[in-house]
Amino acid sequence: DSLAKGVFGGDMHELSMKSCFPNLWKLEKEHGSIIYGLWKTRTKKKKPTVPLYSFSEGMEMLTRTLTQKLSSKIVLEKSVQSWGEIDADLIISTLPSYAVADLC
Repeated sequence: DSLAKGVFGGDMHELSMKSCFPNLWKLEKEHGSIIYGLWKTRTKKKKPTVPLYSFSEGMEMLTRTLTQKLSSKIVLEKSVQSWGEIDADLIISTLPSYAVADLC
């Protein structure tokens, strides 16, 4: 649901898998499941139908690199009870909207 809302801005129950994710739809139809289809296409020494991406040191590498490269202050691994007084032009949060609403 979050992928459908984030990419297509719609309700996942109203969107077509075939039109939104045609490669995944094809894998499921040809192999019975998306995971098995990805596995099956990788074992044939071919590129998978849907490319898979990762970082050599895991997903944390993305956050760590952004923290090092950006001049902005990035706060990680802290629980938030309230915003308090913050001098900022922009706050980016990965919290669900209901949790952010409670903080405001």
